[in-house]
This record gives sequence, structure tokens and C-alpha cells, in this order.
Amino acid sequence: MIDFNVLKKQFLVIYCAVKQYGDSTNNPQLAILEELLAELDKDNPDVKLLEELNHSLYPPYAGLSEFFIWDDDFDKRIELNNPVDNAKRITWEMLN
Repeated sequence: MIDFNVLKKQFLVIYCAVKQYGDSTNNPQLAILEELLAELDKDNPDVKLLEELNHSLYPPYAGLSEFFIWDDDFDKRIELNNPVDNAKRITWEMLN
């Protein structure tokens, strides 16, 4: 059984990071994330739709698989990317 609250929290982590640190090339992912979050706000989210939307975040080129936050300070870069990487891992595992 999928814990929709956990899933929503993780997608919010990803959404906030992409919104804050991404650029215009990430607009398709932001739109998909907004769709995911809207679906998760429903009383009975459609799991199949969530799975499809999640898969569409990771096309063969670009997408969330290539998204990372850059900072010249290595330690800061790791600190910024860890929550996003964890959220991507958790959402992928929950919906696959």
C-alpha cells in the first residue's frame, strides 16, 4: 500500500528544489510535478496515473535524472542535493 502523505512530501521536496534551482529547461518537469501534487491532493489518488506521471519525469534525455543543484562549495552542493536525491529514490521505489 502506498503512503500518499509520504509520497506527497517527497514530491514537494523535488518540486521546491526544481522551482528554486532549476531553469526554463525544467518547466516540463515542474508541470508534471504540479500534476502529481494535484492528484495527491485528491481523496483517492489514481495510482496508475501517479505511476505514469512519475515515469514521465525521467525521459531518456534531460528530466529529473539529470537535475542537480550546483554550488561551487562541494560540501554545500552535497548538502543541497542529498534531500532531492533521497526524494527521487523514495518516489521511484514507491511507484515502481
